[in-house]
Formats: sequence, C-alpha cells, structure tokens
Amino acid sequence: MDSIRSFLKDLNCLDELLLMEKERGNFLEAADIAKLKKDLLLEADLVEKAGYFREASMLILWYVFSNSLHPLSSKCWPPKWLTQKDKLLTKAKSTAKNHSDPFYDFVCKEAEILSEEKINGNVFEMGLQFIQFWKQKAPTGVGRIKRGYEIDKIEQDMLERCAHHYHDLKDNRTMMRYVKAFHSRDLIRSFLKNLNCLDELLSIEKEWGNFLEAADIAKLKKDLLLESDLVEKAGYFREASMLILWYVFSNSLPPLSSKCRFPKQYTQKDELLTKAISIAKNDSDTFYDFVSKEAEILSEKNINGNVFEMGLKFIQLWKQKAPTDVGRVKRGYEIDKIEQHMLERCARHYHDLKDNRTMMKYIRDFHSSNLMRTFLMSLNCLDEVLLLEEEWGNFLQAAKIAKQKGYLLREAGLLEKAGHFDEACMVLLLYVFASSLWVSGSQGWPLKKFNQKEELLTMAKSCIGTSGVSKYGCYEEFCLNFMGVRQHDGNKNTIYLLLYSDAIWVREVDYRSLWGKGNLVSIDAHNFVSAALSYWCSELLSVGLKVLETLNTLYDYSLRNCFSLFQQTVSLLHICEVAKFLQENKFLNCRHNGELVQKSLELASRCHFGNVFPLDWRKSLIESMIFLRGSKLSSNLVSEAISRNISSKSPLTYGQVGRVVMMILGSGKLSNELYERIVRSFDGNLQWRAFTEEIVWNIVPDFKLGSATRNFSNASGEVSLVCRFHEAVEDTYYANWRTEQDYISPACFLYLVERLLILASYFQGYIFTTKSSVVEWLIFQEWSINPSTISINDTELSVILGKIHNSMACIVQELLLNKDDTMEWFETSKNSSDDYYPVLVLRSIVLLSLICVNSGKHFDKLFYLLGRSDITSVLPCEFCEALLRARKCYFIYALADALGKIENPLVLVSLGYNFSNFLCPDAIFINMEANRCSEEILRELFQEKGVTTHSRSGNPEKGFDLPLFNFAHAALNTQICNEAYPGKKCGHFWEIFYALETFEFRKGGDIMGFMSVASIIKVEVEKIFQLSSAAVASCQENSYQNDNLLVEVKSMLAELKLLSFALDISERTLEDNISTIGKLSKSLQFRRPRLEPFLDRLFLQNEKDTAI
Repeated sequence: MDSIRSFLKDLNCLDELLLMEKERGNFLEAADIAKLKKDLLLEADLVEKAGYFREASMLILWYVFSNSLHPLSSKCWPPKWLTQKDKLLTKAKSTAKNHSDPFYDFVCKEAEILSEEKINGNVFEMGLQFIQFWKQKAPTGVGRIKRGYEIDKIEQDMLERCAHHYHDLKDNRTMMRYVKAFHSRDLIRSFLKNLNCLDELLSIEKEWGNFLEAADIAKLKKDLLLESDLVEKAGYFREASMLILWYVFSNSLPPLSSKCRFPKQYTQKDELLTKAISIAKNDSDTFYDFVSKEAEILSEKNINGNVFEMGLKFIQLWKQKAPTDVGRVKRGYEIDKIEQHMLERCARHYHDLKDNRTMMKYIRDFHSSNLMRTFLMSLNCLDEVLLLEEEWGNFLQAAKIAKQKGYLLREAGLLEKAGHFDEACMVLLLYVFASSLWVSGSQGWPLKKFNQKEELLTMAKSCIGTSGVSKYGCYEEFCLNFMGVRQHDGNKNTIYLLLYSDAIWVREVDYRSLWGKGNLVSIDAHNFVSAALSYWCSELLSVGLKVLETLNTLYDYSLRNCFSLFQQTVSLLHICEVAKFLQENKFLNCRHNGELVQKSLELASRCHFGNVFPLDWRKSLIESMIFLRGSKLSSNLVSEAISRNISSKSPLTYGQVGRVVMMILGSGKLSNELYERIVRSFDGNLQWRAFTEEIVWNIVPDFKLGSATRNFSNASGEVSLVCRFHEAVEDTYYANWRTEQDYISPACFLYLVERLLILASYFQGYIFTTKSSVVEWLIFQEWSINPSTISINDTELSVILGKIHNSMACIVQELLLNKDDTMEWFETSKNSSDDYYPVLVLRSIVLLSLICVNSGKHFDKLFYLLGRSDITSVLPCEFCEALLRARKCYFIYALADALGKIENPLVLVSLGYNFSNFLCPDAIFINMEANRCSEEILRELFQEKGVTTHSRSGNPEKGFDLPLFNFAHAALNTQICNEAYPGKKCGHFWEIFYALETFEFRKGGDIMGFMSVASIIKVEVEKIFQLSSAAVASCQENSYQNDNLLVEVKSMLAELKLLSFALDISERTLEDNISTIGKLSKSLQFRRPRLEPFLDRLFLQNEKDTAI
C-alpha cells in the first residue's frame, strides 16, 4: 500500500490516490490528500465520514469565512456572493450537533455572524468579529484547523483592512479605533507611516510617552517648534533650546530670491527667544551664556543693520560656541555651508549698494579661492578678481583679466612678474604704438609724443634684455671675470686679452694659439671657447665627484646614526640626481670615474626601493615620505630603478618583474617610452606582459605598441585588467620558487595581492582597505579616481570576482600555515631579517580580513588562523583581542578597532555610494566623487583622532544608509558566527531579522540595493531553517518535555519558509514581496526573547548528539 501511495504521489496523481483511499475506507488519509489539493469542502466531507465532527464543522465555517472576503488588494467592502452559503452554514450546524452542546452553540454563533442577513456594514468588520469570537470560544485541541499564531495574523490582517477602509473614507477617528487594537506598537507605527498619517502617529506616540519618537515624527513634518517641545518633554534641554534658536534664525531671513535686507516680521519672536533662554537654564552655565548671546543677536532691538550680517554673526558664534555632541542640530559641514551662504548674501547686498569695498571684506572670508573667483565672476566684478589673482601670485591669470579689461600697461606688468618677458615687451610696444598715433584724419607723421613714452620704451628694452640670448649675458660676464680675460673687438675678429697669463687653465692651451704683443697675451675666440669649455668640464667633473662622494658619506652617516627615513631618502634622491647628471652630461668624460657613478646609482635605486616599499607599513605612512614620493626627483629615481631592472638581455626573473610592477603601481604616470620598454622586456613572461599591457592601456588609452591597439571598451578593459592581474599573481605564487634565481620577495608579493584586492573590490562602488593601501593606490591614480562603469550586480562579473577573492584567501591561508616554506622563502630574499616574519603574519591577517569584509566570505579561514597559537603568538595582543570581538558586534567595527591598534586605520573609500548616515568612529571616510585635491585627501587621512571632516557625518541611532550594510553584513556576521564559533550557531542570525524589520523601503537606490543582496539573505535564512529543523527533530526523538516552546519553534520554521519564498525577488513581484518580508521579519524578531536561549541549548545538544 505504501508503495502505491509513493508511486501516485511521485506522479502527482492525487485524484486517483484520493479515490483509492476512499474505496479502502481510509477517510483521514483521503482528507490529507484533499488538503494537499486545497479543497476545504471535500476535506470537511471526508473528515466527517471519519467521525471527526468538530473538525468537519469548523472546516466548513472556515471555508465560508475565507470565501466571503475580497482579495487582499481589493478595497471593496460588500462581501463576495457565495452560492449555497446558507446551505453550508446549515450543514456546519447540523454536523456540530453530533458533538457537544457548547460546541454547537459556538458554531451557531459563528454561522450567525457569517450569514447574509447580519452583514449590514463593512465586510472586514464581519471578518474581524468572526475571528475574535473564534479566538475566544473555538476549541484548541482540534487538528487541521488554523493555529493560534495563524489566527493572530488573520486578526491583524482584518484590523489593517478595516483601518484601510476607514482611511479611504477619510474617517481617521474610526480608523484609529482599529489601529489601536493592532498586536504591537511596531505594527501601528509601520501602518501609519505607510499611510503618511503623521499627525495620528505623533498623537499616539505622545499617549505612550515616547516623546523622542514623537519628536522624530515632528522632524519629518518639518515642525521645529513642535519637535523642540517634545524634545524638552523628553528631558533633552540643550536640543530643545537650540531647535528654538534655529527656528527663529531661519524664520528671520527673507527668501533666497528676495533682496530685502530687513528681517521677516512674525509674532512670538521675543517670546520664543525667552523660552529658549529659560530652557537653557536647565543645562550648564556655559550653555546658558551661549543661548543668551545667540538670542541677543536674533532679538529685534539689536537688528539695526543688514539682516544677513545678523545671520552671519549668529552662524559664526554657533560655530565657535555651540556644543558638538548634540543630536538633531545642524552638523559642522552644514554650518560651514550656511556660513558660506550668509557671506555670499552679505557680499551680494553690498554689491547691489555699489559698496565694493565692504563687499570685498565679506568675500575675503569665503571658504576657498575658487568660491571667491566664481562669485565675483558671476557678478562680473573683473577688477576685484584681478586684484585677488595678483595677491595670490597668479600673475598669468591676472594678465588675462587685465587684457579682457583692456588694461595694457597692467597686463605688461603682470606678464613681466610671471616671467613672460617677450609677451610683456610686445604689449608695451603695442601700447606705445597705439598711443603715438595721431587722431583720425591727420597725416599720422611724425608720431605723437606723450608722457612716459621714453620710460615705456626703456621698459620694453629691459624686457628684451631679460629674455632670449641676452639672458645668458650675466653668465658670459662671470666666465670672463673668472677666467681672467677681457673681450676686445679687433678690426675683423673678436679676441680675448689674458689678464693673468700664468693662470692654470692657460697651461693646457696649445702655445701656438697664443700670441703676445709686449706684456699683453691674447687668444682668438675659437681657441678661447675650446679652452674654457675643457677647463669648466674638468672643474665640473671634479666638483661633481666630490659632491657625490660627500653625499654617499652623508648617507652612510645617516644609516649609522638612525636618521629618519625621510632624511635617508632625501640623501638618496640627491645621490641619484648628481650621478645622473655626471653620467648623462655630454661634455663630461666619466670613463675613469664611471665605477663610482654606477655604484652610486645602484645604491640609490636599490635603497630607495626599500624605503618607499617597506614590509612594515608604518614606515610608509609618514606624511613627509608621501609628499617626497610625489616629487620629480623621486619619479626620476623610480624610472632609473625600473630601467636597471629591465636592462637585462636575458628573460627577467620573477624578482625583477615583481619589483617593476610594484614600482608601476606605487608611482604616478611614467613616460610612454618607458612603458613601451617595460612591456617589451616582459616577453619572457606572458601573464605579466598581458597585465602590463592592460595597465598601460588604462593609464594611456591611446597607447600603441607596434601594431597592437586596444579594441574593446573601457568597461571591458576594467574587468580584463583585474583578470590578467589575478592570472599573473597566481602564476608567480605557484611557480617553483626553489629553482628560480631571484624569486619575488614576500613583501613584494603581499603588496601585489593587496593591490589586486583593491582592483577586485573597485566595482562595488566602495572599498574597505587600510590607510597604507589607499595611499599607494591614490599615488598610482595621481589622487583622482573615477567610479567603475560596471555594476557588481552583473552575474558573470560576480562569479569572476568570487573566484579571485577565493584564490587570494587560499593563498594567504597557505602562506601562513606553511611556516617552514615561508621562512625558507624569506631566507632566499635579499632583505631577509628575523623581525620580518611577525610583520608578514600581521600584514597577511590584515589582508585576509579585508578580503572577508569586501567579499562577505572566507571568515572560516580567518578565524581558523586566529585560533592557532603559532600565529596569534606573533601578532600584537591588542590587535587579536579587538578582531575577535566580532562575535559581539559588526565585523566592520571590530576590524576598524583592530586596525587602529596597529596604527593602520580602516579606510572606507566611496566611489558612488552615499555614506552620510554610516558612522564608524575608528574608520576614515574618503569620498572620491568630491573631486578634491591631494592635499585635502591627505588632510583627511592624517587628521587628528576625534576630528570629524566634511567627508561624512552620521547618527548611529539611524543605522546605515547603505542597504548592503544592513543586510549583507547582518548575514556576514551570521556567517562569522557559524564558521568561526560553532558552539553558538544562532548567535547573530537575529540581526538579519532586525535589519529587515528596521529597513525603510523607499523608492530608488534603496530598493535596488535590497534586490542586489536578497540572494545573500535567502541563503542565510535557508541555513537557519535547516539548522533549526535538525535541532527540533532531534528534540522530538528524545521526547523533549517543553511542548509549548517546540510548538513556537515550529511556527518559526513555517515563517522562515515563507520568508525564503518571499526573498525570491524580481521587479514584477517586488511590492507584494516587500510587504510580506517586513511582516515576517517583525514576527520573527518578536519571538527572539523566548526562543533565543532555547535555540542555543537545542543547537548545542544537537551538536553533542551528532558528535556521539
């Protein structure tokens, strides 16, 4: 029989199976099949035949109830017309007679509620009445009928539909009667927010005494006074007082389009200011003084001038004295924007009054020179712009403005200050020529004379003398004086008289080229030039070699006395500069001293490489070193080091290739000629050649190598670059390094993997990295990064990046687990040291942590390594302790804290995402969309601890603005818990439900972000379901005694299954699914206090049983 059932079920032949069960008298089994077919009436009929009258009667009632309602999306209130309703209700009552009298009375009452005659109002009210009576009187031990938690959900649904109905009728008073009967306050809040019934929600929050929540609603309504009143009731006096001040300030200003300088008049201004002062008395004396001064500025009697000046004084005092730890009030960067706005309005006001002097007083306080320039240009105040440009030393820009205004003499003077003497001369001559012409109609000759004409011509001549060939005149005069000769113009040729005929340089001259006349000895120009050149070159070479020797000695001294890395590197740069000059100067002959020059260049390139790319990042995170790397001298030395590595005629070793790629990725743009030489030198290593071609094409899009050109889009190039980089790194790692001569060093290899991680994370719109890595990346990008044109949501790209992240994680894990091989690798590198291994381990753990946080995976590898004593013993204790706190908080917070302990802070780089509401005190935020200069970025990277920049701000109570943070990182922490702490499997999965419950689904980017991570959440929900099912099954086998908790766990399992179905999101079903997801998440979160301890015990016991 069982085999027949199994066969028919597999074929989905339910009708045939049902008929067979009926024929054999198995009515309960037949009823189960009817339930699968969702045929309630057939199920009731079969249950009745099996003798279960209560179940049969209640199933009929439920059938009538469910079919009397309209679909969920319908707003119709009349009930659906159900044929044979009265007949079915009569049958339910007759069936109930076969049971007890109380049950019969219950069925009769429910039938009366459902009958057509009684439905004279809202059908949802009928449904609500039916459900509420069912909850009170229906027997609880009846199978096949809705459970208690399902009845609660249906009752909630009925309440919501009744409330919706009266909301549509604009009867909010009746609507609130049903809303107040909702099952939880969160449901009430969600319902009223969705309907935008903010007044009702505010009123009910006040009834509950939740003044802060009510203040949040007042903020949504943009009612500052109401918000202030509610905040005061909550005991937050500073916020209340400052909100009133801000209300008075904002309402005192005329509209933006208005040019009126007088304040807006409105009642209660003085009354409000008095109230702000009285509230401030409840706080400190300092705060009271601040509020009193601000109120005095805003008071009517003190506004005796421009209202914008009043506003500016208010804002400037606010910036200086306002407490910074106050919520609900404008942040620092907002105050800066408002201050700039007030300065502009003040300046515009005085411009309208033709008072440019006062206008410039305000303009000089603008927050940047660009703002000053743009504002003045918008007002066409070119004279003022010219004045500022000249003050700032921008003489060329000032000259252009002078030309535009027709100020020729001013233009000439500015060009001369800028060093453009030829242009200054031409402008002066043009002015003199134009001023010398007679008026129209005259003969035009002789030229007109005017004051300063001769003076201007003299100035033009001086400009000519300062440029062209004559600019070397001072050197000619110096040379003649130094050599002891005097120029003499003869009849035909110029000769030079020797004032000191026994000078040293004269001894080297062929005596036949000299001739004397009395005591005078002379030499012709050709022989003098040759002799002078020979002497100067010998002197220059001699002095140059002495300077080079001195610099080498100075560098050795700096090493022995432990000078700073910056001072050592400066010496190396000067060594390279002098050596290159001696080597490349065509007039100098270094054949006899070439060894010193070559050794100096080799020393400079080798040691500079070690200083710029140390294994210990703390040495590279020195501000002076970062600025030094941007200098032309450093760029020249990098080019020299690259040239030395690629100059070999034999195929390049892995060590040479690694160093060259490292220098490319750690420097700004190099010359096209050098790029071409690099690509050609990599012919012996196809993987690295392919990568260098890609990276050169990314830097120089129109770069050509022979006939090879790029034939695909920039977007494809970005992906191709990452893939080629990954292939090259893998090829290098898996090469047989024991047989390789000059294999890549561990420091170099880790550097390349770190850069690969940044490139692989580039497509998601933001990157988690460290301060040292982001500095390297920005140096390579020359402090300007454009967001990717490809989305991480691309399935094919996600697969590629997943493989790359997995490969990097495996490489780092293998590197740390195979300690003997790693130590042997260290010993083969030229710069090995006993102190290097702990630094390598620390750097590898940091790299693996960044792989985890950027990919959302591989936490099992990380925490397995952190569980090994041979690894943690060489790591800083504070770092380990901070990182292991991930079990109690978001992993990002733990990682940021850990990286702060080792002086290499976590950096979050935004390439398009909005981080305005994400706050992590230990992380640095860099927004690359702001198009800021390198100085501003470095200022943020090296800001003092506790200083907040304009890059971001946030309120931790509001959560994250990125949906990926709310969802993916909730799942991410669950994964950490599951992989790294198997003893507490359910420790973090509640965070997923909390994230889903608190997420506000708005239009646009948030919903799309949610869709992009829905699959991640679905995987975690299914894991929770499987884990919980296994634990419950084990409990049932062991006859667990607490049936109530087991029943609730089973209810939770049903909700988890529904949540998994709802997370199959497509745009078509998005709205319906999101509503379901929100409700299920709230219900699951509601169960947490009762089920979390119980589930912990279940999972632990299940693991013990499995181990046995």
